[in-house]
Amino acid sequence: MRLSWLAGGLCLQLGALAFQPRPVSLRAQRARQLYSSTKDAQDWLVEPMDTERAREVASSFQHEDFEPVWWAKNNNVMTIAGAGVVSDAWKKLTGAPAEPPFYDVRKQVLARDGAEIFVDFRAADRAAGWKGEHVVVMLHGLESSTEAPQMKRMGQAFNDVGCDVAAVSFRSCAFDGETPSAPGAYHLGFTNDVQDVLRSLARNPLLPLADEEASGKTPPAPKFYLSAFSLGANVCLKLLGEYGDGEADEWAGVDVRGAAVSCVPFDPVACSPLLSDVTFNRIVYSGNFLKTLIPKAERQYAALGADAFPPSFSIERVRQSKSIGDFDDAYIAPIYGFMDKWDYYATQGCFPGGYLEKIRVPAHVINAKDDPFIMDVRLPTKEDIGEAPLSLQYTQYGGHCGFLAQASQGGQMWLPRQLARFIAHLKEQL
Repeated sequence: MRLSWLAGGLCLQLGALAFQPRPVSLRAQRARQLYSSTKDAQDWLVEPMDTERAREVASSFQHEDFEPVWWAKNNNVMTIAGAGVVSDAWKKLTGAPAEPPFYDVRKQVLARDGAEIFVDFRAADRAAGWKGEHVVVMLHGLESSTEAPQMKRMGQAFNDVGCDVAAVSFRSCAFDGETPSAPGAYHLGFTNDVQDVLRSLARNPLLPLADEEASGKTPPAPKFYLSAFSLGANVCLKLLGEYGDGEADEWAGVDVRGAAVSCVPFDPVACSPLLSDVTFNRIVYSGNFLKTLIPKAERQYAALGADAFPPSFSIERVRQSKSIGDFDDAYIAPIYGFMDKWDYYATQGCFPGGYLEKIRVPAHVINAKDDPFIMDVRLPTKEDIGEAPLSLQYTQYGGHCGFLAQASQGGQMWLPRQLARFIAHLKEQL
């Protein structure tokens, strides 16, 4: 086993020598100049959060029980109905009118590699407009988007507690046909784009406003909160572990106060078989994801050409993928330099990767024990997280991002409101 890993590492190194990346574009050069120095004239000091105080704030948050609707106690029914599949089909059948735009404006943020990150903004006070003082940065799940019903419900809930929201699109998910300009897009542990969005908003808190709207206004020192579900939730918690207490130079001026996340695949090593080996999950859930993942990979391969990809990459292996695990082995691992999917899962999962215990700001987590993607396999305990200021809430029911509650609890708004309750708790306590 040890020799095979060493051999695999040697092959990767030799492959890297043979693989000649494309010349760095002017856009990428400008991005590197922008992010090479975190100190500038507009920079301000952020007071590191006291870990003991963070634990007090997290532990003082009161959980509210989840009571599922009687007909959705089956985890797959809860997951599929909660995703809006039934309601979307009904709207199409009845010819319901299109909903008005949810967000106020979409802007592009330049990433460190020169790529454009699409961010949708919505002000808490639609009449007064963007203030940028309390900002919740939201992340979606695998092959989801900022237009997903769950994202809009979360955005509304955060607006209701007085927070502006910035919804980040992972690469290739901003609009139909979006093709990243370099191999790859996003994955369980890809935190660079989120960090770049935070740093950009820290430098320019009035970014969502037009120049004439921002003129004459004094930029606030924004307080950031993170929220996400599913894959995005792992990205979020991993980023919090990287952030720590925020004292590292790369985080200068970025004041992250905490996070509220749901349906976290804490340990992808343990979760992977649930989507690959369980027949229903492989056919229904993995199959649904692969309907967009494989065509995106094919479109990117056709646009960039074989020479843009590492020698170990095979588009045929991608096309033959029958599960998410197959796709991660064929696409994610070779492009991002992991030995295989297991190396990817072990290093990028927020739990096995060792990021949870490094978190130093308060965070609230809601996971269902019957989540078909995750179940109760390796859900972290208080003993596992050590001194990290995490509030862990594991419900008996809920499925994966379903959480259809009794009408008295708000129905589909139960989960978004719980996340927003925690953010409001942070605003009040910190």
